[in-house]
Amino acid sequence: MPINTPTHKFSVGLHYNKGKFYGAVYGRYVQKYDFFSGINIAAKTQDLNGDGTNDVVENARNGRTWNYGQLGGFTVDANVGYYATDRLSFGASFTNLFNAEVREFVASPVISTLFNVEMKYTIDFFAKK
Repeated sequence: MPINTPTHKFSVGLHYNKGKFYGAVYGRYVQKYDFFSGINIAAKTQDLNGDGTNDVVENARNGRTWNYGQLGGFTVDANVGYYATDRLSFGASFTNLFNAEVREFVASPVISTLFNVEMKYTIDFFAKK
């Protein structure tokens, strides 16, 4: 296993596309894990050398950087849409549908639930006439 990666991770998705409607639900799980790389730390509170003193403290400054805690977790994304014509569609999507507290990178913020709407028009520049 490469250093600083989770032992277990998986993703699953369901996609529906029939007639004028489409939708999808995707789930992603990354086992919570401690990340150490140079001055960057994303880990639970722990005594690394066994001397009885916590060398790493979660939600506190550790050296020059801030440690927000372990990386990983479980999140669900979803989208739905409608094809108004062959070229025009309207859709909506949710990222982190259940507002899970998941960090992807060291010192990155938690991504709260995001809602997005879209209108797409397809132009085929290479269509043969």
